[in-house]
Amino acid sequence: MKKKKIEEICKKGIDFLKKVKGNCLIVHDSDCDGICSASIFLKIFKKMKIKAKVLNKERINEKIIEKFDCLIFLDIPRIEESVIEKIKKKKVLIVDHHFPVRYPKKFVYINPRIYEKNAYIPTSCLSYVIGKEFLEKNEICWLGLVGTICDKGEKNCKWIRKDCKKIDEYIYVFANVVNSCRIFNENNSSFVAKVLAKSQNYIEILKGNKKEHLKILKWYFESQREIEKILKNFEKEKIEKNGYVFFEVKSKLFFKSTIASILAEKIKKKVLVVFQERNGKIEISLRRGKGCRKNLLKIVEKVLKKVKGSGGGHPQAAGLKIEKINRKKLIEIFMNI
Repeated sequence: MKKKKIEEICKKGIDFLKKVKGNCLIVHDSDCDGICSASIFLKIFKKMKIKAKVLNKERINEKIIEKFDCLIFLDIPRIEESVIEKIKKKKVLIVDHHFPVRYPKKFVYINPRIYEKNAYIPTSCLSYVIGKEFLEKNEICWLGLVGTICDKGEKNCKWIRKDCKKIDEYIYVFANVVNSCRIFNENNSSFVAKVLAKSQNYIEILKGNKKEHLKILKWYFESQREIEKILKNFEKEKIEKNGYVFFEVKSKLFFKSTIASILAEKIKKKVLVVFQERNGKIEISLRRGKGCRKNLLKIVEKVLKKVKGSGGGHPQAAGLKIEKINRKKLIEIFMNI
């Protein structure tokens, strides 16, 4: 999708923000794309002198919703029906890049895939396009770029890098730093979003200039040590069957998505299925190996016809959460779809 078209799509988001009054709640996904998007919106609201709170999507509830006049949903594939019922009379802006969902017409819904089915423009890129109407490009372009890098959308948004005058290769290190925060606790993502919103650039965070920067860096280094341990077990513990590679993550930390993205680079022409038990459920990340062209979102849909759960994502990267079952049963489900 061309830059001009993206800017046209985002215009209604700009118009929405110009009319905002009262307190706003920013609800975001816990991944790097969601974090960077939330940070951009926090910067926008600070500039506009509007009170705003940022909240991870897992923590949203009816009592919190009631306190706010407007709500911004960022990088969330589908808002639950119970939440939609509670916010129908409020001002709502949704910025997302997953497959489109039907929402009340009153909601302002920005999603490039409404216009081009296969468009892949990360939410942080869309947030940057909206944000540069209110802020200088150099204030937020690094956030748009970091989120886009993490979500594997850099090739489709090359112009963001051109807008960033002072960028070096350490931005890729920083992308991994941001991505690691939710490994310990998904609630960490809102903390990181607020830290990023107060920062002028990623270098000051990498230097550890403040206590909050050191806290984020500590999470990163601890996660890297644990990741190395898990990856050593891959060749020994992986199960290859009928075009799939299955691997169970055994850790107290929430690693399955990060591990899946790393391991996808190591396999060819197969679907990688990385799963991890968490809070009495099995959470699964699907990734394409090199040369694989299977639509992972369709695989998720077929699995959910066999077992209770929820899921979503993109053709090249998807995830789902299902009821707790053993490894043998999980593999059987994939073999029979």
